Amino acid sequence: MLSVEVSQTQAPVPAAFLVIVVFWLSVAFGSYGMYAPANGTTTAALFLGSVSVAAALFLVLELGTPFEGQVKISGEPIHRAAELMAK
Repeated sequence: MLSVEVSQTQAPVPAAFLVIVVFWLSVAFGSYGMYAPANGTTTAALFLGSVSVAAALFLVLELGTPFEGQVKISGEPIHRAAELMAK
């Protein structure tokens, strides 16, 4: 019987890239919040924008490691495909 090991060998997103992106977004949102007039519309826009960016970063990090984390996929289909190809 054919044995197939499916694993993650390296980090999906380099840490330096992640630090730069988070810093850049913090500066962008911070400068917008500092110079925008303080009212409900700008507060809601800042909140929704920061939530959407946080969700996008979360999905990038989660989908970079598909076999572990909160969003997982099964390795069973690749095992079945490998068994069929071995026949």
